[in-house]
Amino acid sequence: MWFSLVGFCLRPGFGYPLDDWRVEQIWKWYGDGLQFVNEKQNWTEWWTLWRRVAGGLQAEAQQRLFGDVAKFINPATARQAGLAKQLMTRGYEDMVRLAAGLERLPVADKTQLGEWLLKRLEKAGEPEQSWWALGRVGARVLFHGSNHEVIPSDTVSKWLHRLLAVDWKKQSQAGFAAALLARRCDDRVRDIDDHLRALVQDKLKQAKAPVSWQQIVSDYIPLDEQQERQIFGEALPPGLKLLEEH
Repeated sequence: MWFSLVGFCLRPGFGYPLDDWRVEQIWKWYGDGLQFVNEKQNWTEWWTLWRRVAGGLQAEAQQRLFGDVAKFINPATARQAGLAKQLMTRGYEDMVRLAAGLERLPVADKTQLGEWLLKRLEKAGEPEQSWWALGRVGARVLFHGSNHEVIPSDTVSKWLHRLLAVDWKKQSQAGFAAALLARRCDDRVRDIDDHLRALVQDKLKQAKAPVSWQQIVSDYIPLDEQQERQIFGEALPPGLKLLEEH
């Protein structure tokens, strides 16, 4: 409960005076870890805390977090007997959501994470949350990261071609991920090409995806409160507004 309250009150880790100091204080005891490691709810709240304040963490701290969860997400290592047993209590979906929110990771690490998720999503048993994570990892507009930390458009374009092969009527979250990857930002470096954008728009329309998903692909528009909650995992604190660079 303490983890839950601290993370909720400090989210998103920046935007209010002394937030950098507060996040620095709680990060000091990350290395201590959990005492009761066999309690699944403890792990859920632990990963949720760090996801909520990730925006206030320095790049080095985000890389440490990623290093601690990567082996559980990497399909080549997650099947190892010891890790598979740990996954029963450590909360795979919570780790995926955390990893997807680490926007200050090197582009190479984020690209690798995206490839892992695509590989895992080829199998029916992968949680729907991984589609959201893929969209967040390859998003054209970041929440707390800088524009130079956005995955290159040519990489994301390859991902989109793979997503276009998925039936978005049966798997609507694949369409949501595609909308984030194809989101228009009117920046020729980050934007995908017009032809691919048109393919995504057409497929979203055919799948009868929400109009809001279609709009962020066709036009550069700020997110409303509901869209922010869907993309970033939960609402921002009252009074805190998200300002997007443009």
